[in-house]
Amino acid sequence: SRDYLDTLIEGMMDTLIVVGPDGIIRTANQAVCRLLGYTRNELIGHPVSKILKADEWTHDGAELVDLIEGKRVGERIRHYKGKDNTLVPVLFGASAVKDADGAIRHIVCTGRDISERMRAEEALRESEEQYRDLLEYSRVMLYTHDLEGRILSVNSFAAEQLGYNTGEFLRMNIRDLIVPDRRAEFDTYLAEIETEGTSRGLILVQTAKGEKRLWEYNNTLRTEGVPRPIVRGMAYDMSDQKRQEKEREKLIQELQKALSEVRKLSGMLPICASCKKIRDDTGYWQQVEAYIQDHSEAEFSHSICPECAKKLYPEYYDVMYPEERGSRNAERGTGEEEEDK
Repeated sequence: SRDYLDTLIEGMMDTLIVVGPDGIIRTANQAVCRLLGYTRNELIGHPVSKILKADEWTHDGAELVDLIEGKRVGERIRHYKGKDNTLVPVLFGASAVKDADGAIRHIVCTGRDISERMRAEEALRESEEQYRDLLEYSRVMLYTHDLEGRILSVNSFAAEQLGYNTGEFLRMNIRDLIVPDRRAEFDTYLAEIETEGTSRGLILVQTAKGEKRLWEYNNTLRTEGVPRPIVRGMAYDMSDQKRQEKEREKLIQELQKALSEVRKLSGMLPICASCKKIRDDTGYWQQVEAYIQDHSEAEFSHSICPECAKKLYPEYYDVMYPEERGSRNAERGTGEEEEDK
């Protein structure tokens, strides 16, 4: 029966150490040696504190008897200390073996290596923190609701966009967020998401202050792994973009209208070197002002330049251009000016 018991102990996946009332290791199975890098001879006969992380115990680890008698050693997470001082998390438990008089003869300590579990839990915590960070600080509205429209979860950005806090938002129904004259469309949406499993489009919502906002949503239905179907929603606020698009379209229309009213001359124009007439596309020679009026929005008012006035109407020149006479007299001097008078 002793051989049978030793076979069971050696075949255990969990570590097993038997410690005497003096805190000295009496027995250690192969699982302990594999886990901590010791041979059995390096453990048997040594204090159990050799493999225990001291600051996790009330005493130095050798006085497990006191802990057992005080019933303070149950199954809990503790750390074994490996030969290379690496700390190994284990699910530790201890129980006492007593003689007929009730005195403790041995303390049986068991430990299950939970390193992989701890790593998985840490990875899960990091993943949850990243997800929570992404959810809370995303500039996209994220939410879930049931097939009656009751809001089940929402990120803070979505609530803030509509002027609510998260607690208020979770007491609402999606239908309550839609502008009153468009709420009938919500029943159509629910029927589509339940039948097709997906729905996307535009929805006109209103903030707590009554301001209208245009959301573009893309929602999917989840039915697996949940007690009741839920809708996962993602929405973008398109209000500013749509307003900018309308303003841009209006500007484009105004520019197109302005361009349609603008006529311009371009290219090389054949012009007579003598009379200055311009030949049009049909070969007809037109006066410059007639051609320009036909091909642009310009209009002409006729007058006579000083040179032509002097040449054609010398007797009226001084009357037509008195400023020219004044400047000429200033050049010739005051005496000559009086003479001219």
